This record gives sequence, structure tokens and C-alpha cells, in this order.
Amino acid sequence: MSDLAESFRHRALIRARRWLYARTSPRLLMFLIILTTGACAFLFSVLMLRFGLTSMALRYPLAVVLSYGVFLVLLRLWLSCQESGEVSSCDGPGVVDASPDLLNAAANTVGDGIPAGDSLADAAALIDLDAFALIAIALVAILSGILISAYVVWIAPELLAELLVDGLIMSRIYARLKLTDRSSWFPGVLRRTWLPALLTAVLFSLAGFALQMLAPRAVSLGEAVAVLLRR
Repeated sequence: MSDLAESFRHRALIRARRWLYARTSPRLLMFLIILTTGACAFLFSVLMLRFGLTSMALRYPLAVVLSYGVFLVLLRLWLSCQESGEVSSCDGPGVVDASPDLLNAAANTVGDGIPAGDSLADAAALIDLDAFALIAIALVAILSGILISAYVVWIAPELLAELLVDGLIMSRIYARLKLTDRSSWFPGVLRRTWLPALLTAVLFSLAGFALQMLAPRAVSLGEAVAVLLRR
């Protein structure tokens, strides 16, 4: 990519963020996408359990990986929605249609818990040190996964703006100018999200392993919690 194209891309990112804030809440939108992704992860886990995969240490990270694919598909569907400019299914017209001067300028420029009656000290007294450590590992892993999701929600304005610019504006510019180097929405999204997805998969694998160590016969989080509450 030439310096002129890179300069325009930087300006286009700024305008795309402004466009997003003017027509929707990018973080709320990303929260809904993450929520849908999480629901799909739960569904994938249930389906794999139905098909006989009882290991939580293996099933949970696989569910995260599959749901990451859903996450990418949802982003691509949102981008297609902006491209088609369907107001009925989006919060506004596509960014290129809403800002035609952006494209013209580009062409010119580039050329469950502990029972209420029990105190924390009483609960700790019922569990040996090893079990307590495993519970702590599982909780930290799950909470870390939640924090990673919150991070993706936080960077939503930059992520969605980059998705719009690379997936719509720059790709149209390259097509119009007949340049061989084409822009794509996928590399930017992958660059910003692959590491959070990988960390989430590793953390949930660790949580599943800890839960199975605590309750060897349990095949789900609910069963593991039920076993712990009966101790």
C-alpha cells in the first residue's frame, strides 16, 4: 500500500468512527455480538456433550474456537448489512453510501454460590487446600475470559471502523483504480481478535480441567458446582 493510500486510510478510519458514533453505539453492538457468540459457545458445548465428548477440558476450548468462527461470521454479516444499506436491518445506511465524498476523495488522493447462612471462613473450612486452589484456578480462568470479552467490547469503535474502511471503502478504491493489491476486512479483524480468542480458549480449558479435578464424575459446570455444594 502506498503512502498516499495509507494516509487516506488513516483519515477514513477517523471518519468511520465518527459515523459509527453518530448512528449507533459501537460498544453496545459489539456487546450483543459477544453475547450471541457466547450463546453459540454454550450451544456447541451442549451439542458436543450430546455426542459423547464429556471432557470439559477439551469441550470448552473447542466450543470457544467454534464460536469464534460465529463471531467472524457475525461481523461479516454486519459489514454486508452496511454495504447493502438496508435501513430496516441496520441502524443506518452503509458508510460509503452515507458519505459518498469519502470515496471520491479517496480516488483523488490515491490516484450458583455459597448458601447465605455460611460465611467464607466456614466454606473454606469444609474444603481442603488442594480443592480450594482448584476452585480459585477455575474462577480466575472464567473471570479472565469475561474480562477478555470486555476488552473486545472496549475496542469495538476501532475494530468496527477498521472493518468498514478495509471491507468497503479501500476495497472499492482499489477496484476502481484497478490496483492489484486489494484490501480485505479479514486480516484487520483477525489481527485484533485472534489473541483474545486464543487466550479465552486456553483459560476455559484450564477451568474445565480444574473442575474435573474437583468433581471427576461431572461432565458440566452445573454438575461440578452441585458436587461442590454438597461437600
